[in-house]
Amino acid sequence: MSAIYIPPEYYKLRLSPLLSSEKFVGYLQDFIASQNDSSDFDFEHYDGLAKAILLVESVWYFPFIIGAVYIGGVLYLQHYMKDKKPLKFSGLLFTWNLLVGLFSAFGFWRSAPELIKFIGKPHGFYESICIP
Repeated sequence: MSAIYIPPEYYKLRLSPLLSSEKFVGYLQDFIASQNDSSDFDFEHYDGLAKAILLVESVWYFPFIIGAVYIGGVLYLQHYMKDKKPLKFSGLLFTWNLLVGLFSAFGFWRSAPELIKFIGKPHGFYESICIP
């Protein structure tokens, strides 16, 4: 794999004085140092990447089928429910929103340290967006 050339003018971009200050970088380094790398869960480690790629390549059409069925179902249910009385799902919707909120909080809790660790490196913000 060849190295990717990054023009030096991209490194001069500064988002704000706070992000480029030494004090902020010090806070980031302290936060990163406080993170324990052994806190990974077992399900976060996956060694079968080649098998996963083959599986995804073999069923590339599946998301299109699911999308078509979903759109068809939405259109059919809109037509079917046009003359019906609205359903009351307040308890179910509250539970759903609570679970989605907890899932999002857990995702942030697990991904924020890695993101901060990567962005805290020199040129990390640019590399996190522009370099695959």
